[in-house]
Amino acid sequence: MRAERRSVDAELALQALKEEAARLVAARSDDGAPLPIDRRLGELRGLIEEQEQTLERVTAQMRQAEQAAFTEQEVIEALSSLDPVWEELFPDEQSRILRLLVERVDIQPEGAEVRIRADGLRSLVAEVRDSAPVRSREVTR
Repeated sequence: MRAERRSVDAELALQALKEEAARLVAARSDDGAPLPIDRRLGELRGLIEEQEQTLERVTAQMRQAEQAAFTEQEVIEALSSLDPVWEELFPDEQSRILRLLVERVDIQPEGAEVRIRADGLRSLVAEVRDSAPVRSREVTR
């Protein structure tokens, strides 16, 4: 997952900045006196703050992705729930669902390759999840 990769990269960059700051603080001139490093430490503080903000943002994105995740069973249920009503849907609704799910179709002599939109699949699963309680209430009336 890209968000996880960015999170790891941000953590590594943050660690490198902290290590450099520690080296600068410990640095001494030839005579043992501390080196004038205020300017670089200020830059490092700014970079560390940026990296911490990036890390927080990526962590929040990962949490959102995990919350929006769905199981294979939920996908099966969502697509299965379309099967019995597909023929009853208006053509515009069928078209909307296909545009939601299909990113691209490549036709070749040996067959066809269909690329599915992950975000569209996620959206369809969410729609089916949200509409499921409504359907079950309608059936029980």
